[in-house]
Amino acid sequence: MNGATLFTDEDRAALVAAVPELGVRLVIDAFAAETGFPADWIIGQRREAVVARVRQRVMFRAWMLGFPYAVIGRALKRDHTTVLHGVKAEAARCGLTMEALRRERDARGKGQHDGHDD
Repeated sequence: MNGATLFTDEDRAALVAAVPELGVRLVIDAFAAETGFPADWIIGQRREAVVARVRQRVMFRAWMLGFPYAVIGRALKRDHTTVLHGVKAEAARCGLTMEALRRERDARGKGQHDGHDD
């Protein structure tokens, strides 16, 4: 492909808008590349603490990007309440409150959710 990218940023944004799980998948893939853990480990049922922590970091980052818990859950094959727990756990590890995070996320215009985020 001579160094050309398959999708432009505009194409990618349109895909994510049409199928939000693809946006979460981009987050998963970024964490997989950063950590060296295969994406299927992050999505799968592995319960090792280090993999679960990476999964919770994915949940946290995707939520901060504005994805609803339900969408993140579908992408990770988890219930939305599991995602809520993961976001809260990662926030606590970072010394952050959910209230402060919601304000920050909403201030960036990322607050359009499915009603399960409170």
